Amino acid sequence: MTTTISKSRTIESIESITPFRRSSEVRDATEAVLTGAAPDWLRGDLVRTCPAVFQAPAWRARHWFDGLGMLYAFRIGAASITFQSRLLDSEAANQIAGGPTRLGSFGTPTGRTVWQRIVQPIQRITDNTNVNIVKLGDDLVALTEGDRQLRVDAHSLRALGEVAYARDELTGSVAGAHPHFDFARGRVVNFATRFGREGVVSIYEHGERERSRSIVGSWRMTRVPYLHSFGLTAAHAILVAHPFAVRPLDMLWSNRGFIDHFEWRPQDGTRLLVLDRST
Repeated sequence: MTTTISKSRTIESIESITPFRRSSEVRDATEAVLTGAAPDWLRGDLVRTCPAVFQAPAWRARHWFDGLGMLYAFRIGAASITFQSRLLDSEAANQIAGGPTRLGSFGTPTGRTVWQRIVQPIQRITDNTNVNIVKLGDDLVALTEGDRQLRVDAHSLRALGEVAYARDELTGSVAGAHPHFDFARGRVVNFATRFGREGVVSIYEHGERERSRSIVGSWRMTRVPYLHSFGLTAAHAILVAHPFAVRPLDMLWSNRGFIDHFEWRPQDGTRLLVLDRST
């Protein structure tokens, strides 16, 4: 089910802050002024996402990564280039349009009450997918570092709802926003982190049109390093474990942003974890 935003509320109550400005929630395709000529080989659509809205009456982003997402597209044809954009239809944007959000984000505290923190010790993660856009088979998908990814209509840029992965042991895990594609095998490869008494980082794969994930290998630890991306070869996946880590139990009942729980421990050093993709 797609979460939509009340247009009357968002245009009037959600504002961008300097240096970012926007004129409306939706910008229809507008022809760009082109100086010179686009190369003959350059044709097609480029669809991306970015943080674009940083303030509302009852909310203000404390980190660049927490700005509400804007989808935008450059459509490059033989005679013209057009630009269009749309504020991402998300649960996070809908909450912020009406007041403080209760969804955990990267570096901005949530507005949960004491009672809400007691009954829900672990913050629900934002669906403000403002980091990356990828093609997963026929789906255009917007991602952030979270447990939800949003399908996007390539023509209108409207969100179509969450990607429906099969329920498995990765359900609820924080997935990376920068998956790799193994073109030789036709596989999407990514990592996901599950927080519990300990942390578990898993490398997983699935076919481009499949939504059933298979775990290649997992790594368990008491302190979970912040992982942004990972390396991939034909035979291995490589995780870079910086000494910037968190004990999962320290995240319980917290209203702090995700990254504010992590501690810099240079005495631990940096480790490279190499997983054999076949075993």
